[in-house]
Amino acid sequence: MQQRVEKWLDWSWLHSGRLATQAIGTFLAVATFLLVLDWLAPPNMQRYQILSTQVLDSDSQLMRAYLAGDGIFRLKTDIGDVDADYLRMLIAYEDKRFYTHSGVDPLAMVRALGQVLISGEVVSGASTLTMQTARLLEPRPRNFRSKLIEIVRAAQLE
Repeated sequence: MQQRVEKWLDWSWLHSGRLATQAIGTFLAVATFLLVLDWLAPPNMQRYQILSTQVLDSDSQLMRAYLAGDGIFRLKTDIGDVDADYLRMLIAYEDKRFYTHSGVDPLAMVRALGQVLISGEVVSGASTLTMQTARLLEPRPRNFRSKLIEIVRAAQLE
């Protein structure tokens, strides 16, 4: 029994370098795959560039905006034009770990998957703000395949 416990507690394999080499190799393979995918199938940014027609007064203040060609109001804005408190609240509500992930939040995915497995239905989502942006740029039916595409697109956008 004690030999089994000692064997289980033996962490010498970590120092062998084999695990590190495999981890680095896997990382490089995934990174190369994502770069090639990004090159072969970049995100479609055309929808982002379709803006509403605006009527401005002599001081460049907005008087009226018309729907963009796709039927949505879309006004060009810069991050400095958006209230900082709004941005903080948006991130706190929609994507608490926004600054600590690269477009996909693995912790949120594990949580959401666990909830589905336990309850048998979607209780809460795992989409980051970047994944939501990807969905807005390229609307698709809500299904597993679309979620995988959103994950890839989020990584590309980041």
